[in-house]
Amino acid sequence: LAMATTYLTHSLLLLVGVADCFTFPSSLCFRTPGRQRAQACRLCMKKTPKDQADRLKQDGIAALIQGRTELANDLLTKYVERSEEADAKVLNALGSIRSNAEKWEEAIVFFSQAIDASLRAGDKASQANAHFNLGNVFSSMQRLEKASSNFERAVEIMPGDVEAITNLALCQIKLGENTLALQQLERAYMLDPKNHIVALNYGNCLADAGMNSQAVDVLQAAVELSDGMDSELFLNLGVAAKRSGMKKLSIDSLRRSLELKPDQVLAKRLMLAQIEDGERSLR
Repeated sequence: LAMATTYLTHSLLLLVGVADCFTFPSSLCFRTPGRQRAQACRLCMKKTPKDQADRLKQDGIAALIQGRTELANDLLTKYVERSEEADAKVLNALGSIRSNAEKWEEAIVFFSQAIDASLRAGDKASQANAHFNLGNVFSSMQRLEKASSNFERAVEIMPGDVEAITNLALCQIKLGENTLALQQLERAYMLDPKNHIVALNYGNCLADAGMNSQAVDVLQAAVELSDGMDSELFLNLGVAAKRSGMKKLSIDSLRRSLELKPDQVLAKRLMLAQIEDGERSLR
């Protein structure tokens, strides 16, 4: 009965924002013998606003780790509201939650705040992460120039971030800046030659630039690095091989792509490649 009374007391205090004991079983009150329990409750009420904000942050992060996104969002939002200088990592997390829910404008606000907070704290990793996340948001909104500038800033801060470099290149391709994109993808490939996503995009960019022999080499490497289940990868390899005059490789690659993802257009390409090579039927 005493424990139930204490729990109810804490619950009421939480509702009015006086106490901040979210993890009840581990609270000081439950570890304190009978008559001292009331005194312990009064200690809870003496917590400073900073203490309360820090506890909101801790519980919010814990909820996020547990996959309880809605609870994490509520707790971390309250932390930001109560904190004089919110943690950039928390602001990034809140931006990501909004971004995943496609609440783009709210995400932009949190990521922008994360940039400011990371600059104050000298936290380069959080700053680069915020710019990267902003780039993804603007890209989703088809605001490609803003996306590109944020990806560029992320790469300036963290030159070895392969994902940021790749996203910058893909954004540049959409903007028609193919030469710059090729340079960025080459850089990403040199940094992480075993990344099959990077290899796929680099190979495609080489092929688009008419560098088909190099494209074939890179795309073949991508096939070896992948699980062999990427239809698009085999399709692009088949096209690049055909352009390079490597008909057998072209047919084999297109056939494999067709097996993974039956498609009428792809079937016509395969038949054309086989006919040009002197074959008359699919095998």
